[in-house]
Amino acid sequence: MSAWTSTEVGYGVFATSEGGSTFGSFYPILAIYDNGWLTDPAPPYGNPQHSTTANYTVQVSTDAAVRLVASGRLAHQNLSTDGQTFLFVGERLRDFVMVASRRFVQHVDLREGIVVRASFLPEHETAAKRAIRLARDALVLFSNRFGPYAFEELDLLEVPLQRAAGVEYPGLILLSQDACEAPSNPFFDALSACFRSAASRIAAPAELVEYLEATCTCDLAPIVEEYLAAH
Repeated sequence: MSAWTSTEVGYGVFATSEGGSTFGSFYPILAIYDNGWLTDPAPPYGNPQHSTTANYTVQVSTDAAVRLVASGRLAHQNLSTDGQTFLFVGERLRDFVMVASRRFVQHVDLREGIVVRASFLPEHETAAKRAIRLARDALVLFSNRFGPYAFEELDLLEVPLQRAAGVEYPGLILLSQDACEAPSNPFFDALSACFRSAASRIAAPAELVEYLEATCTCDLAPIVEEYLAAH
């Protein structure tokens, strides 16, 4: 993969490849003020930035062959002979990311009034269908347990991440291409079911196990133990 940022560090969330381009942490943001401005250098791994929530209005122009998926919701799309223009709008987002690809094939489902969409490469159709089913079921479970989902859409996208199986943004989850090549792997179930995002909201390990058992069909004990030990 040819990346705009260093290939020696990070997860590849700001990078380009033959499958498309990922734009994560690509724009300047105002530092948080908490008894002084927080200007610590961005770490090479983990969450590269610390930000408050904000409302976003983002307009992007591309050629007509590109599929563009981003945080928030697509408020308008204008097609012309010169290309296309997208208008994305998002409220109370802590971050904004977008992914562009000429090869994405999209699968869409509707659950609890929320659009659940998987954007994968065509050779990974099996993974796309499995991911959207797991994410859809997890959305219902989370809504029943923790409250209504905060956004109008939930997107899952296949991208060639480095040194990470998944990276989460508001309303959007990046899944590594390596994971999508092996959808029968139990860890793929955990990623697609928003496992890592869920874990940050579940205090008791027993609840995490119960959640995963409800969304996955594999033996999850080793996965849970490994995750809890690392976090």
